Amino acid sequence: MQTRHILRNPLFIFGLLLSQIIWSQVGVNTANPTTMLDVNGDLRVRDAVASSSTDDVPLVIDNDGNVKKQLSSLLGNFRGRLLTDFDSRLSINTPNANGIYKINTMTELIDAGGDFDIATSSFTAPITGIYEVTITLTISGYSTASTNYVAGLMDDTGSWIMRFSMPREEVNGTGAVGSAKTYTGIAELTAGKVYDFGFASGDFVLLANPVGSTGTGIGSYLKIQLIDN
Repeated sequence: MQTRHILRNPLFIFGLLLSQIIWSQVGVNTANPTTMLDVNGDLRVRDAVASSSTDDVPLVIDNDGNVKKQLSSLLGNFRGRLLTDFDSRLSINTPNANGIYKINTMTELIDAGGDFDIATSSFTAPITGIYEVTITLTISGYSTASTNYVAGLMDDTGSWIMRFSMPREEVNGTGAVGSAKTYTGIAELTAGKVYDFGFASGDFVLLANPVGSTGTGIGSYLKIQLIDN
């Protein structure tokens, strides 16, 4: 009698069915689903809403047909800009033992994986791999020395792991206008290691917002993106 009473209880039956719905794997065109939703065939999505956020992540499909979030959109995807001018002539800015200035006035524009520390202007590689590094600089040069200007990434020992050299003759900007240059290269970064944007050679000012007679703009910015691991 007790058993028949339980089976006739609508709440018990509803709970039993609900648990099956929640925990069951659903197969479309397959009798043996291996994930919560397993589609054996084509997939079409109609009337999808357009993305309105730069935080949205693209989906990709691996060799086994599994849908995943794109790794390069989640980790090792950083865009930043110089928040304020960096002037090497100021006493608060001093080079390290290798003559490299750490540029510590960067802020983030895109940092999907939280790899950049705003407080220290440092980037921590989330995984070991090959990263593309692009640096755009607007520079006012004040030194008359014959050595070239050098910009790039340095590791936690204060040594270059990649760098770009620019002839001093090309850096002819003065005052608030400056001379803009863009450099792109690749570097192998190690998971968990900290990397900093650096600049070297003579007196200089990196401009955050160069001002000209016809307007102003963002002058110096940095991109680090994982491209292979």
